[in-house]
Amino acid sequence: MPTDVAVRTPVAQSLQQLETASVERQQALTQRQQQDMDHRVRKTLSMRMG
Repeated sequence: MPTDVAVRTPVAQSLQQLETASVERQQALTQRQQQDMDHRVRKTLSMRMG
């Protein structure tokens, strides 16, 4: 980010952007864990049935 842009960007806005990025990363991680869990459950069920 160019210095003049950084100077004009309020600290609150920067913090908000960081927070948003953090939340999005957390949501993506949670979603991935959920998919892993779903996959494992389906695999276990298919092994039991088959």
